Amino acid sequence: MAVLKGKYKSLAPRASFLSDVVVLAQAWKKAHNYVRRHNWYQNSLELDCSAVQLDSLLSLWATSLKDGTYRPATLRMVPAPKNAMWEFGPGWHPKESDPSKQILRPLAHLEIRDQTISTAAMLCLADCIETAQGNPAISEPENAREAGVYSYGNRLYCSWDSSSAGSRAHFSWGNTNVYSRYYQDYQKFVSRPVAIARNYQQSTSGSSVYVVKLDISAFYDNIEIPALIKGLRREYTSFRGKHPGIPAPDQQFWTMLASVFAFEWNAGDAAHSTLLRDGVLPGGLPQGMVSSGFFANAYLLEFDRAIGKSVRKRSQIGSGRKISIQDYCRYVDDLRIVVAVPEDTLLEQEIAFAVTNWIQRRLDQYVGGKSKLRVNAEKTEVERYSDLGGRSGVAARMKSLQKELSGPFDFNSLSQIEAGLHGLLAQAELGLQAKPLESVDDDMRPLGLIAAPKLEVRDDTLTRFSAYRLTRALRLRRGMTDLSEETNEGLAKDALSHEFEVAARRLVAAWSVNPSLVQVLLYALDLFPSPELLSPVLQALLSKLSPNVSGYERNVALYVLSEVLRAGATETGRVSENDIGFAVGRLDEYRAELCEVADRLLQSDGIPWYVKQQATLLLSACQRRSVASDEAELALHVILSDFVDGSYRTRTIGHSEAISIALVGHQILHDPRHFSKWFRSYAKQATRAEVAAAFETIGQTNSGLLATITKIGKGAEAA
Repeated sequence: MAVLKGKYKSLAPRASFLSDVVVLAQAWKKAHNYVRRHNWYQNSLELDCSAVQLDSLLSLWATSLKDGTYRPATLRMVPAPKNAMWEFGPGWHPKESDPSKQILRPLAHLEIRDQTISTAAMLCLADCIETAQGNPAISEPENAREAGVYSYGNRLYCSWDSSSAGSRAHFSWGNTNVYSRYYQDYQKFVSRPVAIARNYQQSTSGSSVYVVKLDISAFYDNIEIPALIKGLRREYTSFRGKHPGIPAPDQQFWTMLASVFAFEWNAGDAAHSTLLRDGVLPGGLPQGMVSSGFFANAYLLEFDRAIGKSVRKRSQIGSGRKISIQDYCRYVDDLRIVVAVPEDTLLEQEIAFAVTNWIQRRLDQYVGGKSKLRVNAEKTEVERYSDLGGRSGVAARMKSLQKELSGPFDFNSLSQIEAGLHGLLAQAELGLQAKPLESVDDDMRPLGLIAAPKLEVRDDTLTRFSAYRLTRALRLRRGMTDLSEETNEGLAKDALSHEFEVAARRLVAAWSVNPSLVQVLLYALDLFPSPELLSPVLQALLSKLSPNVSGYERNVALYVLSEVLRAGATETGRVSENDIGFAVGRLDEYRAELCEVADRLLQSDGIPWYVKQQATLLLSACQRRSVASDEAELALHVILSDFVDGSYRTRTIGHSEAISIALVGHQILHDPRHFSKWFRSYAKQATRAEVAAAFETIGQTNSGLLATITKIGKGAEAA
């Protein structure tokens, strides 16, 4: 055991680690958990099946890495909506009418095998890259600046220790955590420039302080893989120089890593390219790969250091060298820079132009290879601290509510938290509906700052934050409510149910003006699963599938439909269903209506594979048979549908995969006799060796089920 522990004490970029089944098992656990909880798209059935046959899959994956035959499967695109405003009247449509600005997010769907292997590569480099970025948990902004901490987004969940070589990260690769909590890191990111600006303003006279917000356009898509690998090698060499006790890398790992990143798109996905930002299928790191955030941070390490050096020197930039760089921090592709200028010497437009050009030159100079990264100049914002400092302190209010919701709390405090979250939603709604400040006349600017404030936190981020915590607060209050109690408003049960419905309706309304907030819609439908909420949503989405609707609107609707169907199969109403005393909404009618739409979509022409996957999954989860399909992406789902129907037909997948799917189906039906009937049909078409292997898999997964079906089988033989 001591030898085993010693071997895995420090993972390193070595082929022996990347192809190790122990490392791959932990990478699968992390990838599996992350995809389920955070990915914008997931094939739930594939994830479930991989859990059933994990041992054999890990061996196959390890062998393919060792013998050099591993190649990632072709990527499949799931076009998803980006943050964009929609409006009503007439109809329901995007507020931005310019087709060139109606662009989609190119989500990439990766098989769990490729997610696992790329995550294993991340494990081998985690300590090195996280150490290079510094500890994001440093609380004081000035201390973080002096420690060279600039990156806050997509940081791994690490512990830290200090030595003569500096602070070092240790990534706990043996648990399910991947990235640290989004809210905690984002809170530090948005509060840091405000704190730095405030301290500078208080200590220095004769200068105006500004916070400049910049955005890197299509960040993941434009990462050059060869330059990324070159940078990773350089970073590990430097890391080992400071910590000589860690293992040396080997060339085979870097060769393997190049094959891990050798992604290609399915040829049919080129049809979506006209709706993407650059009009072509993206390269770089796939949006949807668990480890993409980690590797994207590694890609910008030299850039972060270069900007940090300018911060330490308080470099002067711009025409006449009037702009002094005071601080810099980054959350993935979102940059915040604090600058100081002599009072009333530069217009905000001049500051925006100078800082944007300066950052672009640094990207060109310090990002390896011929950089394709570009600052989106249209999104650059400049805010004077004197304006920003007088705002409502949304980030501070978010932090306060988060702390209150962490407990301890009582019934009254939960009610106050809910009121505070409704207030944040109101601020997000105001930000969504107000005109951009740039369109306000100069003489009306003071009033514009009040009527349409630029919040420290983006409107969509604020909406997601409030929606999740409002849902959680209501569920917590349900657990503390005596449903039979008589109140001034009537029975406590009825009053609480009304509050659930009101909150759900508000969240549906928030989604309707920004359809990219799909998770907010799912929170609403889970809070109050009722046809009264579902029907208008489905009607609006299905109206976008008619022939005269633009490709952009159609794809937005298809993505939202796929997520509503998936949630209907896996999560919507589960809490309500198990709470007999407080079954809000009308779940049976909700599911019946959703199943009708699923069946309709499966019989329609032009419906993409990812919608069909979720529609078939929903029908199987509701024990309804779906329309058969020969599409490769639906191979697993058709077998599941067959299982629900009690039949087995030889398909394109192997017999072992069919057993895995049947075991997943058994978790839906919980009927051993139904499983036994299906298994007899299966056994007639499989070899004796395959049947024996099936018995072994069933026994390892559900020994009680094995005992039941063998007993039933013997009874059938005797009869």
